[in-house]
Amino acid sequence: VRAEVYALNAFLSLAAVASLTVGPPNARRLGCAGLLTGLGLANHHLLTLAAVAPAVLVVLPGRSWARRLAPAVAMGTLGLLSYALLPLRALADPVVNWGDPRTAGRFLWTVSAEVFRRFRGDAAPASLADSAAEAGFVLMDALGALGALVALIGLGLLIRRAPREGGAVFAAAGSVVATKVVMGFDPHNPDLLGYWLPAILLGGVGVASSLGLVRLVAPRGGAVA
Repeated sequence: VRAEVYALNAFLSLAAVASLTVGPPNARRLGCAGLLTGLGLANHHLLTLAAVAPAVLVVLPGRSWARRLAPAVAMGTLGLLSYALLPLRALADPVVNWGDPRTAGRFLWTVSAEVFRRFRGDAAPASLADSAAEAGFVLMDALGALGALVALIGLGLLIRRAPREGGAVFAAAGSVVATKVVMGFDPHNPDLLGYWLPAILLGGVGVASSLGLVRLVAPRGGAVA
């Protein structure tokens, strides 16, 4: 009766980042990124913000970024409407009715993940340096020592070839990891790699880049996937 959110969150977050980085950030791409972000916020809001917000800051610098985000905000609001399913379904008294979000108070309790807040203080790291080091070991174990090295080299190549696009990918991956480093984590928790799935997959982008299998900018400046 319980479905984990990590795979769907990774897809929505990475698709939003791709919409921002593969090609010029025009209204159509920003609208697509906004819709994907809105759906992601309705799935796992913390991880979606961690992945997409840094990419937005890298891709849309300057004073005009707020105006350029208007189509993204509109489409993001549309994606957030998927939350309306919760009170509508609760009214039918389903067998599984987490939080019973049929009232405004119960709805806010459910979508704010209030039940998980009690775990944050318990997991707070004694030292950010120790937490960061442990995170590095966990990610290296997930990717393999060689895979982690190749991923870092590949992400470096992306940033060198296309600073804006590569920087957005690197910022998204680093931000996702940083959320758990700051909050603290149990390295033996089986949910951990799911939590970091976007960062691990972005590491795969780095591997592909280092092998010459993917590039974000064509030789003459035309964006390609």
